[in-house]
Amino acid sequence: MRKLRLAVWQMEPRPGDVEANLAKLDRALAAPAAKETDVFVAPEMFATGWLGLGGRDPAPLRLAERVGDRAREFGVHIATSLPVRRGRRDYNTFHLWDGNGDLVGTQDKIHLWDAEARRLTPGKAPRPLHTRFGWVGGLVCYDVEFPEVTRRLAVDGAELFLVPSAFYSRQSWDLVTRTRALENGCFLAAANQIGGDPKHPHNGQSRIVDPYGTVLAEVRGPRGGLAVAGLDPERAKGARAWAPFLRDRRL
Repeated sequence: MRKLRLAVWQMEPRPGDVEANLAKLDRALAAPAAKETDVFVAPEMFATGWLGLGGRDPAPLRLAERVGDRAREFGVHIATSLPVRRGRRDYNTFHLWDGNGDLVGTQDKIHLWDAEARRLTPGKAPRPLHTRFGWVGGLVCYDVEFPEVTRRLAVDGAELFLVPSAFYSRQSWDLVTRTRALENGCFLAAANQIGGDPKHPHNGQSRIVDPYGTVLAEVRGPRGGLAVAGLDPERAKGARAWAPFLRDRRL
């Protein structure tokens, strides 16, 4: 892994209003805090809202192409999840674009939460993606609560987890984001939504966590914004030497 600068973006999407949400992305990418970052992580389904398009085909919206255009314009890797339809099946799919706007890879969300499980198809076993700064594991929201997902990615070489989310359990979020980083000796960058259902609002706390489980940067409170941190691979080496969980595992 090479040194890099990473930003996580916290925002409240306008449900179904793709143009408004893409305009929010433009403003976030142009913000002074986002300049000179190598990787920019947006929340799960930021372009449509968590429940996507209500069954409509996302293909005419060209979402992947349009986010890729912004990755190229700003010269930054962008990670998020978008609604995808293949045949008659719908997915919530992690995407990662490089700074040239090319799609590095995708990963369908494996564990589907609540209403998602009634209309989406779950993904299969995850694989890390290779980038110019190292191997990256992409997972979406609820996936981070299952330790086998990040462990498999780490065993296969991932050094950084990117987690677009629409999470609303503050205590669980705090525990799992730090634990998944610590137990695998990996950096973790999780971008979360805010707002949504007043009874169960998304909790925010978008954050960047180091391999010791320490929060390096966080957007505090239910507000939009960016958290930015530099990632040093020497810190990951030190964490894996201090607590060699991957080396000492027996299962």
